[in-house]
Amino acid sequence: MRFVRGLIVPALLIAAGWYGGARWGAPEFVFSTVNNVVSSVIGMAKSAAGNDAPDQDAATSDNSSAADAPKPKMTSATTSSPPVSNTQPSASQSEDLLVLCKTKVSNAPRADTEGRVAEFSPTVDLNGVQLLVKPATKACLSSGYGHRGYSPHRGIDYFSDMGGDVLASADGVVREATYRDDYGNMIIIDHGSGVITRYAHLASFASAVREGAGVKRGQRLGPIGQTGRTSATHLHFEIRTGDYIDQSGAFDLNPVDPFSL
Repeated sequence: MRFVRGLIVPALLIAAGWYGGARWGAPEFVFSTVNNVVSSVIGMAKSAAGNDAPDQDAATSDNSSAADAPKPKMTSATTSSPPVSNTQPSASQSEDLLVLCKTKVSNAPRADTEGRVAEFSPTVDLNGVQLLVKPATKACLSSGYGHRGYSPHRGIDYFSDMGGDVLASADGVVREATYRDDYGNMIIIDHGSGVITRYAHLASFASAVREGAGVKRGQRLGPIGQTGRTSATHLHFEIRTGDYIDQSGAFDLNPVDPFSL
């Protein structure tokens, strides 16, 4: 009995740390330090194993709104994807290149036999706003825009297990920098001309990111993470059009497929 009582305090501390980390994310400098150490260990392990270990499953369970019902399991009738690359993109790889992840990519755009997305344009024009289509570093495309199983996926996903960062897609003003149970650490940026972008599941926010702050295209918003309702470290990225009024109306804005622009 004394032994059991002795476990109560450590168990409470572990539970509090687990809950706090999942809800608010660790401070950025802590995350960066731990991430660098973990990445180094993973790199050495892969080198020793001849890089034959399978990659982490990049499947996610994003919800497009807080009111969406939980998704049923995907069946064998899910959309097949084109061939994908044998390696994840490296840190030295050009950010002008978009590569499909090695896992099955739902709603994948057309790609070559090496998994490189065909005719990929790093920027697109929407209502006169020049947007980065891939506002993430060290990342591959893990899910495209469209129905995924039985549920709509109103954005695109970028998977990264190499400490990638989330970038601002264009100049704008931060409307929201908050935590949600579904999207985790989430940022919404208003770019003017009725163009809004959303970034979800960040591990934490960069120090300059706060509601009302201005940002520049390519500015670092924070590290790619796994907060909220998700099963993999990735960025869920949305482009929407309409007039941003308040948080409650953000999900009513019109979603846009970046690869259709």
